[in-house]
Amino acid sequence: MVTQIQPGSTAQGALEVGDILLRINGHVVTEFTSLADVLDDSVGTSIRVQVQRRERTLELDLPVSDLYTISPDAYLELGGAVLCC
Repeated sequence: MVTQIQPGSTAQGALEVGDILLRINGHVVTEFTSLADVLDDSVGTSIRVQVQRRERTLELDLPVSDLYTISPDAYLELGGAVLCC
C-alpha cells in the first residue's frame, strides 16, 4: 500500500496515498524488496503499475527517476522535528 509519496517524484500526481500496488510490469508485487529491485533496475525508463484505488483498478505508466536526485543530502533533527536541507 502507498503510505507516502516523495515530493518532486514522478509518482506525485499519479499515485495516491492508499493505493494498493497489485502488479509492476505485469508481475505481482508481494514484497518491498522485489519492488525496490524493479525500481533500481528501471531508473531512466518507465514501468507499468497496476493499482487498486478504492473500487477501481488502474493501469499507470510511470517514469522512474533516480531517488537521490530528489532526496535531501542532509537532515536536521530538532526537538522531535526533522528538517531537510
